[in-house]
Amino acid sequence: KRSALDQLRACVARAELMRGAVVRLANRRLSAGFESWQGTTEQSAHIRAQLRAVLLRRLATSFAAWVEAPPHPAHKVIARLANKPCSRAFNTWLSRYQGAVYARRSL
Repeated sequence: KRSALDQLRACVARAELMRGAVVRLANRRLSAGFESWQGTTEQSAHIRAQLRAVLLRRLATSFAAWVEAPPHPAHKVIARLANKPCSRAFNTWLSRYQGAVYARRSL
């Protein structure tokens, strides 16, 4: 009886060792897959941040150039039109356009 009981205990101990080894192996594979996914995600986020920085830098440069640019020659013509009585149609169109832009932005 002692021998059979010892054999049963040894068999259970081996089974526990094997189960632990299988669990560790599965966890190692799962961990490697997660680390690979995490690395790819971090790399993708880094690339997106770099592209966003380049775009914003170009946008800021363009905006600064626009602000520093001299007024367009048509500016004087438009100012003259706005001051004349015959420019009522233009002013009406301009106010409707600005109203439409405001309405669209408020959606």
